[in-house]
Amino acid sequence: MNWDWSEQWLQDAAGWRVVKDAKRYLAADKIADATIIDDLCTGTVFAGKAHKVRLNRKSHAVAEVFCTCLENRKNGTFCEHAAAVVLAWAQKKSTTPQSQNSSPTTKPPQTTTAQPVANRVTTETIPAFRIELPPQWIELAQKGRWSVKIEHVATTNPSEEDKRLFVWLRGQGISDISKPLFLTLNNQTVASLLRALWQHSRVKANGQLIAWRELPIITYNSNVSNNRLHLSLEGNQEWRALKGTPFFLKNGEIAYVEDQELYTFLFILFTEESFEVTLSQLFHTYQIRDYLAACDESSFLHQWQNVIIQAEVYAVVFGSMERPQIRMQAKLGSQKAPPHGDLIHCDELQAEVCDWGNYEKCLSWLEKEGWQRVGETDTWKAPDEACAIHFWDKGMALFQKLVDNLDFAPGLQELIGQFNRVEALLQTSQLTNGATSLSLGFRTSSGKELNADKIIQLLRSGKRLIQTSDGSSLLLPKESWEAFQASITQANWKEHQGRYFIEKGQNRILREMRKNISNDTSKESVQESSTAKKSIASLENVSLRKYQEEGIYWLHDRLEDEGFALLADEMGLGKTLQSIAILSSFAKSDSPALVIMPTTLIGNWKQEIEKFNQTLKTYVHHGDRRDANLWDQYNVIVTSYKVLGLDRATFMKQTFSLVILDEASLIRNPDTDAARACFRLSANRRLALTGTPVENQLRDLWAIFQFLQPGYLGERKAFEQRFCGKIVNPADRTALQWRAKPYILRRTKNLVAKDLPEKIEIDEWCELSDTQQEWYRGFSDQGLALVDRCETDAQARMQMLTLILRLRQTCCDLALLDPTTKDDYSLEQRSGK
Repeated sequence: MNWDWSEQWLQDAAGWRVVKDAKRYLAADKIADATIIDDLCTGTVFAGKAHKVRLNRKSHAVAEVFCTCLENRKNGTFCEHAAAVVLAWAQKKSTTPQSQNSSPTTKPPQTTTAQPVANRVTTETIPAFRIELPPQWIELAQKGRWSVKIEHVATTNPSEEDKRLFVWLRGQGISDISKPLFLTLNNQTVASLLRALWQHSRVKANGQLIAWRELPIITYNSNVSNNRLHLSLEGNQEWRALKGTPFFLKNGEIAYVEDQELYTFLFILFTEESFEVTLSQLFHTYQIRDYLAACDESSFLHQWQNVIIQAEVYAVVFGSMERPQIRMQAKLGSQKAPPHGDLIHCDELQAEVCDWGNYEKCLSWLEKEGWQRVGETDTWKAPDEACAIHFWDKGMALFQKLVDNLDFAPGLQELIGQFNRVEALLQTSQLTNGATSLSLGFRTSSGKELNADKIIQLLRSGKRLIQTSDGSSLLLPKESWEAFQASITQANWKEHQGRYFIEKGQNRILREMRKNISNDTSKESVQESSTAKKSIASLENVSLRKYQEEGIYWLHDRLEDEGFALLADEMGLGKTLQSIAILSSFAKSDSPALVIMPTTLIGNWKQEIEKFNQTLKTYVHHGDRRDANLWDQYNVIVTSYKVLGLDRATFMKQTFSLVILDEASLIRNPDTDAARACFRLSANRRLALTGTPVENQLRDLWAIFQFLQPGYLGERKAFEQRFCGKIVNPADRTALQWRAKPYILRRTKNLVAKDLPEKIEIDEWCELSDTQQEWYRGFSDQGLALVDRCETDAQARMQMLTLILRLRQTCCDLALLDPTTKDDYSLEQRSGK
């Protein structure tokens, strides 16, 4: 069949990047024996070593590609070597003149360079060949005066090598091959013929079959003295180089050497029968080293080790406290270290190599911290005061762990000795009306109390590092001060003469501030109330885990004292079960509790309540026959966000003992009907459940808290201006965390792993049906072709995402792609699952 072997087909089948790489091989004349006959394409590409290529065309769009390169053997991909062979054939087809008859003894045309051998499509029967080289073929080949006999073998089937030779003959203009051929060749055509004959099994010289070698096999004697390796061939190795080609010739053997350094080494070795190289040179030319080790298993090279010697990092800090600089050095002992990867010492036992890995880690750390290199020197500087202060505050201790030796200039060493960090302290006192009086105090890390008014004045001026009259330096707690001020602003605390007054209900925020500002490490004790214990005891058919009991106690504590809470445990940790325990305490027949959830979870909630607490009478307010007049007969009303919006007026008339929002992140957009309906519900207590309290932006958290405690996080417009812009003040974010964290309980699976059972994984393997496989291959072939035709990377990415979606749908059910397949195929044909 006359297949399309054009470059456009190649672009579709292999991709433009592969074709681009293939053209480089074509330009460098690296392709030999490019042959295409019917549905078979073969050839050899010399890229480091000879890569044999074979393509079998299966259809207009599909070709099986086989190549000896690593990429094709590993992934079966259409590699650049295969594409190069197709391109070489196409080039030859367009330039080869019509064949002419030739006499039995033919001298091929003279050429200036060895051209890649290619073929044209032919239906002519290719014979099996037998090749006989002249008696003194090695000497004649070196002189460029070869004569070779080529004849048919009627009893043998042709091989791929025969096909390559057939193409080579056609490329030389030889059309009549019905009789034995006696060819006289020059130096260039000798090389091209050897490429065509590579690994041919019927090439003889002096009655002996030629053996093809990837590399010449030699035996040698070696000794090491004065860090030099002395080599001499053992006996007469007889290898001769075919000048201007990568081939070496020997009686009965032909070897191919592509690497130039190895070729030069072997040329000298075979010419002079000895070679001398320093061990350091041998270390850098791994091709020669590996070749010698492969030829002699007893060589010391098999035990030769590369020992990595880490360069030590020396750093000196100089300059001033406000503008410090660091000079870096890599050393080995007292000397400057040689460049990375250089040899330090070399003998027959090992090669010691210098490694600057630790030095590079130090430089990466400085870059990450914002330090800047001074020109092309080894000196780095802090570009501003903020960078310098961060270094003295926290960075210096980290940097000291990275380097091997850290020194300070004499004047700077004295200043560092007088360096003190100022710590902020929360000072509180209880007032008779139950409120709390709060002020901020300061002291040095050594415990010395400081004048708070003076420190606050300095902080308000924006200073961080100040010099005192006794010559010492004070680092002021700017982050703590700014977060403290942000908390006051967000909570609207009243101020009088430097003290702030906190209402009784905000003591939890104060505790969070004390933990972060004053480093209060004491743990909060949650009271295990009798009500909470009763709710735990009311649960049936379940054994609670420790973290679940702790969660129930915590929820009771917040709901009884504050009236609201947010349970944000990770999915799978039992938020529903803990909520049912809470319902046991607060859901009453005269004041029912309301649970709102997505429609898909209604059945699950009803089953869970019936399973774990049958005393809770549950009414599902959903569907066409919902009746609010029945609520008085039940403890728990279960409904969906959608029905809440439809029956908003009915729900507004009722005051619930407790309202629970499951999947509360669904009200993250406060402008939806569901969110507005939730905000307007009347309830004594409110509980939100979600594993993702902040899904897109901090506005999500505001919406949930607007349901839990309206106005707690301020007005929406002010909140969005402060937290939803492109730049958020770190102090504002910290203050928000202090305000929200006391009312959010979040546990992850990693955090409670000790309380969880071992995970059980069951794999169920589902094979695609034959119909699915057919559709899958079709989408894959068409999709990849479309991707390769895309002109930009962005278009290619979008096309690839579309292809991945189609393949995923195919693997699931063909009805996802085309609903009409339900009529055309059975369920088993549409989906192997």
